[in-house]
Amino acid sequence: MNCAVTTRPERSSIVAVFISYSSRDTETVGHLAAALRRGHHDLWMDDELSGGDAWWRAILGKIRSCDVFLAALSQNMLQSKACQAEIRYALALGKPILPVLVGPVDSMRTN
Repeated sequence: MNCAVTTRPERSSIVAVFISYSSRDTETVGHLAAALRRGHHDLWMDDELSGGDAWWRAILGKIRSCDVFLAALSQNMLQSKACQAEIRYALALGKPILPVLVGPVDSMRTN
């Protein structure tokens, strides 16, 4: 008699997540990031970068390489020129965008 042993398939891929957020929402987004890291996602946010051209090139590179673009929605984020540019770039690349409400928003209508 043959016995087959089945095992759970190992996770073959980790989802790379880029978080776009306003620096005014850093504390709240930090809690969200911690939860995602506990789920073993490959997470990137610009909390270790400083401004300038190198900062922007790094951001664009991470958006290009992410699997999911997470938009940490708040009024602060909607008013951020950098966040809006990140979203436009992700849209242009056809990246899936996951909006997550992290703070108050005056209107849910965005461009």
